[in-house]
Amino acid sequence: MSQNWGQVQIATIKPAKEWTYGGNPYLSGDIEASRLDAKAIGLTPLRLTPFGDWDPTDEYWGEPGDPMEAWAKKIIKRGRRPQFEMEQVIPGEDPDDCSDPIIESNEKKDAGDYSAAYDILMGLCRADLRCLDAHSHLGNLSFDTRPKYAIRHYEVGVRIGELSLPADFSGVLPWGMIDNRPFLRCLNG
Repeated sequence: MSQNWGQVQIATIKPAKEWTYGGNPYLSGDIEASRLDAKAIGLTPLRLTPFGDWDPTDEYWGEPGDPMEAWAKKIIKRGRRPQFEMEQVIPGEDPDDCSDPIIESNEKKDAGDYSAAYDILMGLCRADLRCLDAHSHLGNLSFDTRPKYAIRHYEVGVRIGELSLPADFSGVLPWGMIDNRPFLRCLNG
């Protein structure tokens, strides 16, 4: 296991050589698989707030008369389900003075100061690793030039968000509930 950005990464290695030097064991080989284990670091799950039922028949699925996509038919067939809003954590946010580090980071990025944008987002992760918006924006920041890093950032956000969902979760996290968006952005990434 190796520590990386505060999460635990577990790797499956196909050993090629094992040896001991200076009393320390060593192993070399090929990494066959790896996965993140966010649960292993003991984060407090994000709160899920229930908001009644979500009825897919009330949603827009295209223009009347247009054929409905097969994936949409499956969702509608599943029927009503409970809907929730996931807690959003943004350390340093102050609604009273409109201070929002995510917006500040985006402004730095748009001005071409990627390093400052990155530093703000990583600072949010250091303050509270559960800041899913920081993970999604770190992914976006890295996507064009370092897609492997982007995917890792998105995956960290997904794994942390999943800690809040019970194993048998069958509810809905609608995009229209703004605090769900960081988790949904990570899933999309």
